[in-house]
Amino acid sequence: MRILRYLTRDILLHTVAVSFVLFLVVFAGRFIRYLAEAAVGH
Repeated sequence: MRILRYLTRDILLHTVAVSFVLFLVVFAGRFIRYLAEAAVGH
């Protein structure tokens, strides 16, 4: 049962980390698009 607890914690930790990185990528893309529109003058 210790192995199951370790695997659950490890999988959860990696899932949260990957989700956070994907969120940062999406947020950065939207921010860059916003800056591009602001530079053009929209």
